[in-house]
Amino acid sequence: MPWKATGKSVIGTLHQKHNLPCQDYNDYNLLHQSEIIVGAVADGSGSAKYAEDGAKITVETFITQITQRLQEVSSNVNLFFDLLESDQNQIDLFCSTLIKEVQEKLVEKAQELNCSLQDFACTLIAFIASSEGILALQIGDGFLVTRADEETEFCLVFQPDKGEFANETTFVTSKLAQETMQLKVLKQKTVFICAATDGLERVAIHFKGWEPFAPFFQPLESFMVNYVPEVVTEFRETNQVNSDDNPGAVESQIDSQNQTDSENTTTTEQQIQAQEQDISDQEEQEVSEELELKDISNQNNQESAEIQNTDSENTTTAEQQIQAQEQNIPDQKEQENSEALELKNISNQNNQESAEIQNLEDTQSQHEKLSYLEKFLSSNRLNAHTNDDKTLLLCLYRPSSENYDL
Repeated sequence: MPWKATGKSVIGTLHQKHNLPCQDYNDYNLLHQSEIIVGAVADGSGSAKYAEDGAKITVETFITQITQRLQEVSSNVNLFFDLLESDQNQIDLFCSTLIKEVQEKLVEKAQELNCSLQDFACTLIAFIASSEGILALQIGDGFLVTRADEETEFCLVFQPDKGEFANETTFVTSKLAQETMQLKVLKQKTVFICAATDGLERVAIHFKGWEPFAPFFQPLESFMVNYVPEVVTEFRETNQVNSDDNPGAVESQIDSQNQTDSENTTTTEQQIQAQEQDISDQEEQEVSEELELKDISNQNNQESAEIQNTDSENTTTAEQQIQAQEQNIPDQKEQENSEALELKNISNQNNQESAEIQNLEDTQSQHEKLSYLEKFLSSNRLNAHTNDDKTLLLCLYRPSSENYDL
């Protein structure tokens, strides 16, 4: 698998505090036996009513449209990039058309919900990459960082669009989106790509010189070297005899079955005769058992008469015992109430302890189930610097002939 990728979007502490959803979105697609990767991340505007929907629609529409075009162009990866690099105007037209189609999709959704297009406002960072180069675009803030083969330094592809004022940027829904869109073709062997929303800018980028902070990206690339994408394998088993391929085998099965049926018939007749003999023996045994039961009945009647006399004598003793027990009942009830109260207190205490243990186990279990990226993006160290939603899309390239260092 030449290209492999993974992405994760995590809700920020500010949105958690106000019970808001994560408004970031990311996705990717692998094409031509993973020789081409298409990826995108989007950050919904905090002031937009349907920010999370806008981010998702934008990313999914871009990837769908670019995938269709890549499949139409050619299965030859290099031809596609040669075509784009040959004419800058053609690159501009190609990317502008994609953004226009994204905007049209958002307009359709706005009409469906009877709302404004700006209710879906979001940024966009997207790229198409092969082993030979990258075509990348950016509208708004966030960052796209790459590392070329045989180079140790990371490269920031675009300077984030921060607008004229603080917390201001350009969105895909803006009329100026296509005019302010940044485009770049990097004709170089790229082995690592990291696309992220602006929630990570403070910890990943030096704002003074707009350079990537290497200690942030190095462990992420190391993680990708050892990352194994999930693979789903299907197994199909068939155990059938084909009569066209092997008619002799079928005839042999039929003869064998006929012989078995004949043997079963003889065995059945013998079983019927044995059953008739058993029935006759059972009838004689039932008559004998009936006489024995009659004798037992007479004996039981005699014993019942003796028991009745004994019961009469025991009645007087039982009445005396009942009177004695009635005197002890108040004391017993008081003791039982005291014991019941004590048991209830113990039960409540046990339930409280069980609940605390269960909550602790649930927290530990949830933490164990988190992926590396979820743990990384949700870490206290990152949350101390930013309370925004955070998204990472990581991609790594290794030629098919190379083995991953697992």
